[in-house]
Amino acid sequence: MKSVTFLFLSVFMMVLNSAAVAKEEVPAVMQETPASLQFVMDFEGSWLGDATMTAWGESFPVDYNCDFRLTPDGTGIIMDEVVEADGNPIYTGTNLIGYDYHSNQLVWFTVDNEGHAHSHYGELIDENHLFLKHEGTNDGLEYIEDIDVTRLSDTEVLLSVVITVGGEVFQTIDGTFVRQ
Repeated sequence: MKSVTFLFLSVFMMVLNSAAVAKEEVPAVMQETPASLQFVMDFEGSWLGDATMTAWGESFPVDYNCDFRLTPDGTGIIMDEVVEADGNPIYTGTNLIGYDYHSNQLVWFTVDNEGHAHSHYGELIDENHLFLKHEGTNDGLEYIEDIDVTRLSDTEVLLSVVITVGGEVFQTIDGTFVRQ
């Protein structure tokens, strides 16, 4: 019985020691928030976009609501989004945004009510302009999303989204977002 207790305590101490060593060995680069992630983290809070959506050959005004909150550990940000036309939700999604230190790029993962679950990869073009891209397939056709985010001020942002399917523009969203 004493040997089992001793073995348990030895293993427990090794685990604690390993956790402490692992914490100390975090690469210095991971201790700083990359500029592209900080750009998105600065959106923490609620935003309302006055936007125009073009889809199915028609253009119409939409209200685009985004709520950003930091992840519990502060290493990323979560965004919930709802697009409404005439007061009715036509698109909802949840996004998890973080930085991949191995590929040195921002990763923006989206799950939405249109059956998408995919990643966008991006980088800062300059200190006020973020570009993200997703390349995949939709019903066997090439599916591409290009997302441009331009910060005009701490309270105003421009968004442009262009979605192509099979090489043809399928949908666009262009709008100005204001911090609420």
